[in-house]
Amino acid sequence: MDEATEQVRLLYNRAKGAERRRELNMEDPLDVGTMHMVFEGPPGTGKTTMAEEIGQLYYALGILEKPGVHTVTRDKLVAPFEGQTAIKTAAEFDKAKGGVLFIDEADSLNEGNDDSYGKEALTTLLTLAEKNRTNTVVILAGYGDTVKRLDEANEGLSSRFPTKIEFEPFDLEDKKEIFKRMIKGFGVGKEGTPKGDATRKAIDAAIKLTEKTSGNARDIRNLVDAIYTTQQDRLAEDPDLAGLPVRERKRAEMFFETSDIIDGARRWARQNGVTKPVLVPVGKQKVS
Repeated sequence: MDEATEQVRLLYNRAKGAERRRELNMEDPLDVGTMHMVFEGPPGTGKTTMAEEIGQLYYALGILEKPGVHTVTRDKLVAPFEGQTAIKTAAEFDKAKGGVLFIDEADSLNEGNDDSYGKEALTTLLTLAEKNRTNTVVILAGYGDTVKRLDEANEGLSSRFPTKIEFEPFDLEDKKEIFKRMIKGFGVGKEGTPKGDATRKAIDAAIKLTEKTSGNARDIRNLVDAIYTTQQDRLAEDPDLAGLPVRERKRAEMFFETSDIIDGARRWARQNGVTKPVLVPVGKQKVS
């Protein structure tokens, strides 16, 4: 994410420059005037989140009329019958006009020489993107050589999408940070205590399991969801919970036990075909 974050920082500073010039009644000396861009990277590496941040950023600077992101895929743009694709594509563009149009899996708009419908959608998009280049951001998102594939269907596309941001797969430290943000507000035991340290070791082991799958942010989100489901199942089966003071019940709702982490991770592993997950059984941990 470092390169992607750096690219967005540069976009922000350039947008700030445009804002300064507007206040001084000055025009852009380069008159580039296009905000369209390409996001390339594996699924679940933060492309949609980054699009939302860019929408919020440009809206806050007064460049866009609305902060929202309208996300579409090929099926939202391509019609099943001849002559309808351009109409369908234009309708989706109108929904995003003044904000951000995020086209996920954009390279699917070129499925080969016989894909006339995909090419029609792409041609329509490029025409509308050019006409609205100062008031709407169009983001083509894909995995791999998105621009190259689409350029084969429509020459000149790359010149209309001058900004390319590459998203790298998350490493283990990235995923730990994502996990930490997602469970913000939940207690896991005080660091430096046997119970807290045991839970943190279980969390590290659980996150490491995602290395056996795609290991993207979506996997981390699903892992957290499995842990939360496990915690809620434990609380629902606890006969003593209802008799506790309100303060204690609230604490229980916002606290992950070591067993929640381990059993939740095992639940996630089963759901994702991860065999023989390496996790320390709760019974073998000395926790207090």
